Amino acid sequence: MSFVTRFIVRDGSVGEVTGQRSLAVLLSTVFVDQLGWGIVVPFLPLYARSLGASGLEVGLLLAVYSLAQMVASPWWGRLSDRIGRRPLLIIGAAGTCLGLLQLGLASGLVALFIGRAWLGGFGIGMSTAQAWVADTQPVEERGRTMALIGAASALGFTLGPALGALGVATGGLSVPFWVGAGCAGVNAALAAILLPRIPPVARAMARVRLRDVATERGFVICLVVSFALTYAFSNVEATFALFTRDALDFSVADNGWCFALVGLCGAATQALGTRALARRVAEPGRVILGLALLATGAATIPMAHSGLQLIAPMVLMAAGFGVTAPSLTAWVSRSAPADRQGEALGVAQAASAMARVIGPGVGGLMFDKLGRESPFWMAGALIGVTAIATWAASRGHAS
Repeated sequence: MSFVTRFIVRDGSVGEVTGQRSLAVLLSTVFVDQLGWGIVVPFLPLYARSLGASGLEVGLLLAVYSLAQMVASPWWGRLSDRIGRRPLLIIGAAGTCLGLLQLGLASGLVALFIGRAWLGGFGIGMSTAQAWVADTQPVEERGRTMALIGAASALGFTLGPALGALGVATGGLSVPFWVGAGCAGVNAALAAILLPRIPPVARAMARVRLRDVATERGFVICLVVSFALTYAFSNVEATFALFTRDALDFSVADNGWCFALVGLCGAATQALGTRALARRVAEPGRVILGLALLATGAATIPMAHSGLQLIAPMVLMAAGFGVTAPSLTAWVSRSAPADRQGEALGVAQAASAMARVIGPGVGGLMFDKLGRESPFWMAGALIGVTAIATWAASRGHAS
């Protein structure tokens, strides 16, 4: 059966166009966006160190991206509701290209901080792509298509570090930024040339404000889960390499293979497992299942005493994230009015960004003061409690 995109034209009538090409372009833009992101992120701390950054300054450099994204995402979401998704995809990719060029040209820490803040402010590609899906897909199909978007994202992030490592080996620490800028430029061109111009969803006569929706139980649950999940996950991300170095004597390359495994498992889960689940299980049930897998994986990482023993917890975490992330996005979309999809997804992204500002520092402090296992146990406990609370809060709630 062919993929069909539904959209509302300006006169209010409903039209249908075959959307296979549009979906393919959207998937490619998400893939390229995350490829460029994955190329840069693993080498940014080393690049900052080469310009004289202290450990604290490296941490702040990582946090400033999320801080800028937290502030900017709801505003960009509201704008995309007014002018449509295609212009925002082009603007976001072009802004990312300029930010990466700024980082590649940086000769000091001030320039690095400006570039990182700029990138955070324009980090809107994923949420805009999700809003596009929310606009063009029937409610019952959104979870399956969100899973495809997530799979493209995970695959791009998996391949990015390998390309970045090749660039560093051949041309130095600034090369990944140039390659990432090229990816973002290609992204902007793909969106400008190939994505169709679909008008924004028509405003309802009785306009529903997002502040009114903020009291809707499903939307509130989604925001809380987004924050708790990202907070716990960022604790793990910030301390994983330290744990494997101290407990398992891993090298940088070994950690790279671990992250590649997570990315590939996450992509496979979203492309296959989550899409199949979406036909049988509603969003709340899928979110609870994914959180349970994540909690189990995070809590059992400290039990690993070898690389082989680490595989099972990592696969559990990857599968859990692969189920939770697209299901949570589909739940946000279902909870928001049709003409507020961009703003709602932007607010959810801002909640995640806020957690990424706080989480890594707390995780590092726990690692130093409470022991190397503590961030993982805390993450497992927090995600587990979130799963139970989500189950209790969503009982009897019609999504």
